[in-house]
Amino acid sequence: MDDELISPHAVLPFLERTTFFLYPIGIVIVLSPIFILIGFNPSRHFMNIYFSRVL
Repeated sequence: MDDELISPHAVLPFLERTTFFLYPIGIVIVLSPIFILIGFNPSRHFMNIYFSRVL
């Protein structure tokens, strides 16, 4: 039997571009101090948009 390592990409093909999922973390890290300094709360903003809709 060969001592070859099996690539995780061959077994789990959806793991090809996993670094793509790390990009939003960088955006959050950069924007968080800015939002804190200007007093903007994105969660409250989007919840106001969601709950202000008339059904």
